[in-house]
Amino acid sequence: MKNNFTSFTVCNIAYLHKALALAESFNKYTSCKINIYLFDGKRELPDFSDIANIYWIEDLDIPNVNQLAFKYDITEFSTSLKPYLALKLLNEYKKVIFFDPDILIYNSIDYIVNLLDKEDIVLTPHYTTPQERGVELNQSDVGMMRFGSFNLGFFAVRKTDESIRFLKWWNERCQDLCFFETQFGLSTDQKW
Repeated sequence: MKNNFTSFTVCNIAYLHKALALAESFNKYTSCKINIYLFDGKRELPDFSDIANIYWIEDLDIPNVNQLAFKYDITEFSTSLKPYLALKLLNEYKKVIFFDPDILIYNSIDYIVNLLDKEDIVLTPHYTTPQERGVELNQSDVGMMRFGSFNLGFFAVRKTDESIRFLKWWNERCQDLCFFETQFGLSTDQKW
């Protein structure tokens, strides 16, 4: 299991403590290190190499990264990087799993890793059944239409033609339109 998959998160320095809590929980249940991609101005950090691999976004030669950082707020910028980073990691691994930095792992992730033997892309839907009338706006089908059908605080991909095609499409959308402007039908990376 160790060599065919990797996992990552992306955040700024303000979220590093959360990403490190994720890293500890990830390491506990996988005995692997998670990749933490940081932005916010490269600086000296304590050594966290026992639980995580830390990379600075500015060291990755991401096309137009300065323009993205300028046009997007922190959340938009962070989420706009996810498909690019997944594509980059698929150059080295067969399976890539993303977790938001504020997630903790409470059990083995073998199920996810094994699910990727059969599935190209694994997503978490916001709803699995239609919502009833009369529920609050953000918990209704209208909320889903505003924020997207899937919660992308987690996703997983296996290296296939279909997943690469999807990630390239998603990356293009996130480079251009990863704004949190629900009144215009946009909700960062999640709406796509």
